[in-house]
Amino acid sequence: MPRPHDIPTRLRSHGHLRASCGVDHGRSSFTRKMSSRANQMRPRWRRARRAAVELSDVDEHDFEFADGEIQALTEIKALLRQIAEWPPDSPLAFVVGLASRTKGKLGEMLLDRFAVQADQPTQASGAADFDRMVAGKRFEVKFSTEDPPRFQQVRDPRLDDGSLKYDYLLCISGRPHGLVYWLFPASVVGELMDDRLISIQHAMSDTKWFFPSRLETDAFAVYRYVYEDLIEALRALP
Repeated sequence: MPRPHDIPTRLRSHGHLRASCGVDHGRSSFTRKMSSRANQMRPRWRRARRAAVELSDVDEHDFEFADGEIQALTEIKALLRQIAEWPPDSPLAFVVGLASRTKGKLGEMLLDRFAVQADQPTQASGAADFDRMVAGKRFEVKFSTEDPPRFQQVRDPRLDDGSLKYDYLLCISGRPHGLVYWLFPASVVGELMDDRLISIQHAMSDTKWFFPSRLETDAFAVYRYVYEDLIEALRALP
């Protein structure tokens, strides 16, 4: 072990050298200040630890917003509403808080209610190849909140024996200011897939997707509906 007089004077103040020599040459004023500050903070740390222990016994539902928190959040909400993509007063605003799988369920629920408005019976499919039965017709339903809408995991309706897995594909685009619909007969879905307008979604998948426009004229526009026209189309189902 080196002796103190073997260490250059300018290095003796370094803590790791003092520790290696077992010699304390005194603490600097900075070290003394930091030690004093740490001693002052210890009671606060103890209180924080006690608070953490006490909170461990509290249920999540026991929390509530303080008045100051409510005031701050209210002020921020008023500012953000001006640029919010989904205005709170939109009838569809609740969709933002739904899980992805629940959004798909929303499309089926809308079809059920529209079928009732069109005086058509509706029921669950009872099969994996389609989602709902309306007037005895098998419907596959897709729902999207994206802009432009993206309808994915579209399955080819055609079977090897020439029969179909479903009769119609209903796609619903939900945006803050309104709903737009596409209603495709299953035979048309097959043709769009053959033309690669509804294309492979992933290299290792047999499902497909497409991105129709809500406003522009494209290959899907002829099958695009507004609400009133969709109700009439459902009412006209044989």
